[in-house]
Amino acid sequence: MFKDIKVKVEQQFQVLAQHQLFVVELNRDALVDAYLSCFSDLDIRQEHNCNCCKSFLRQYGGIVAIVNNEVQTIWDFELEGLYQDVPKTLAKLVREAAIRDVFVSKERVLGTDFNIQIKPDFTKRWEHFSVVLPQAKVFTGCTSVESRQGDVRSSKQVFKRALDEITIEAVETVLELISQDSIYRGQEFKQTLTKFHNAKQDYSILTEQQKELFAWLNCHCSEARIRNSSIGTLLVDLSEGRDLEQAVKAFENMVAPANYKRPTAIVTKAQLERAEQDLKDLGLDQSIYRRYAVPEDITVDNLLFVDRTPVKNDLFSGLKDDVVVNPRLFSRVEEVPVDKFISDVVPTATSLEVLLENKHTSNFMSLFAPEHRDAPTLFKWNNGISWAYVDGLTDSVKERVKAAGGSVEGELRVSLEWFNYDDLDLSVEEPNGNRIWFRSKTSPYSGGFLDVDMNAGSGQSREAVENIIFKDKNRMIDGVYKVYVHNYAKRENNYLGFNVEIECRGSVLQLGQSTAVNDDQRILVATINYTKKDGIIMVENGISESTNVQSKEVWGIDTNKFHKVTMILNSPNFWNGQEIGNKHTFFILDKARNTSRPRGIFNEFLKQDLLQHHKRVFELLGNRMVVADCDRQLSGLGFSTTQRNEVFVRVTGRTTRVIKVKF
Repeated sequence: MFKDIKVKVEQQFQVLAQHQLFVVELNRDALVDAYLSCFSDLDIRQEHNCNCCKSFLRQYGGIVAIVNNEVQTIWDFELEGLYQDVPKTLAKLVREAAIRDVFVSKERVLGTDFNIQIKPDFTKRWEHFSVVLPQAKVFTGCTSVESRQGDVRSSKQVFKRALDEITIEAVETVLELISQDSIYRGQEFKQTLTKFHNAKQDYSILTEQQKELFAWLNCHCSEARIRNSSIGTLLVDLSEGRDLEQAVKAFENMVAPANYKRPTAIVTKAQLERAEQDLKDLGLDQSIYRRYAVPEDITVDNLLFVDRTPVKNDLFSGLKDDVVVNPRLFSRVEEVPVDKFISDVVPTATSLEVLLENKHTSNFMSLFAPEHRDAPTLFKWNNGISWAYVDGLTDSVKERVKAAGGSVEGELRVSLEWFNYDDLDLSVEEPNGNRIWFRSKTSPYSGGFLDVDMNAGSGQSREAVENIIFKDKNRMIDGVYKVYVHNYAKRENNYLGFNVEIECRGSVLQLGQSTAVNDDQRILVATINYTKKDGIIMVENGISESTNVQSKEVWGIDTNKFHKVTMILNSPNFWNGQEIGNKHTFFILDKARNTSRPRGIFNEFLKQDLLQHHKRVFELLGNRMVVADCDRQLSGLGFSTTQRNEVFVRVTGRTTRVIKVKF
């Protein structure tokens, strides 16, 4: 009976419908002709030559699914009797055809289930091929079926081309660069690249026919269109043999902002191996391994001060030292140039303490020594000690803005940072009443503009920033600028508060609030009085708190508190009577512990012949060599004689006083 084959088709279709459905490329009447050819008796053939069944065969007879890298058809079953040849014949025909499209239907019932023939002397029910599409498979999109199929077909073609043309070596190289933070915003591509790498590995072991099926089955994935992305351009360049440096430069020219500077050198495993071999040939393979310097590495002759006071076990004095201090309390203390401080004040002191202000986070530094004490020096000076300032804390809000693609160079910059998934909005009201914010990002008057707007729409980052920059001094308007923060969408009740950083002509002011900004609350953060002649004349704080008097932990010690100085010394390039390059003065602080990923070698420290002939070698290895953590490390604050700065020092000798040391 026909109903037997009809039921089998429906049952097999439901099995296939648990997977993604596709249709194969067949001549319009190929399945109809093959179906009718299974009936040798002409009368029986004519009985099955109905328009409803022929329409089903033309539209739906070529539906397939891909299961375990093989094509399965709706005809994959067995029957006996009259219809025994039909499933075998049609399954073979369909399986040999190539997939044409993903199957998409806005109709749930495919085909005509039955119809009734009524005549004067009888009524007959005619059964036809028909299946019911699961509701979840019914296409409800607003576009046409053809448009949806075209989108999938395009994704499949792009994905297949990427799998065929992008080499796994290129993918692994870019993943390595991302792990080293050597390409612009690389972490954003890491997940997609990792998925593509896995897909490429699976794809490489398949037959040609299976590769085609693999591309169809996976073309909906996030990595399918990787070839058409910016990172895909880099992958294609590397796959085609383009030089790594040139390929990365081309990528960064395409996607990076104008002020972007790559944080680390481009390093791959192969390049590193070649560089290490070069160093062995130079006899310097032991000199590149670095560790934190410890007190025993510093000779007495090079110490300007060393604390020798006994450790205090007085509980109350310890609590006294832990009090947060407002630097404004010392606005009228004696000011002393650093040279006079070293020559006149330090020799009379038994102990020194530095007031670590928030603005000093960019001055954090550490000293480094060679792991092998007898290794030849790499540096211009005659010892193996080097130093490095903090990486990643310098102007932290500013660095976040740069990392997000914002501009930080201009006459006036106002930046906002916050720490949860809320959608905070920064706005600046100009003297003429014009407002720069997310609905009106560019001022037609001053040219100021909002160029970073994060967490809009949905929470995406707990390191969010917004940035408004006024680049052209000549276009700016004299008068009062008002800075507001508005919580457009409150999403969390943790990691509360925000910081606002205002920079004008090199001067930086930080204001902040540690409490929540309530839903739809708008806060006046600051009122700025500005003139083209003088820049910022005055800033009125609109909030009760300021990060300049709030304490935060940096490198294991708290800001806006006094900290014990264990040593003072000049930078190693000024030891033993040498005067090479710029002079730095280091205040080594008790309990300061470097939490960044420090670099023990910088090219500017190297001997001239090494720098001239092997600059690239040291650039590669300097970024790659990891310095192991050390509890006894010499870390603290560093000040260059070439940059203006100041620090409050509490000096204890016969009396205790606070001095402002000027650099």
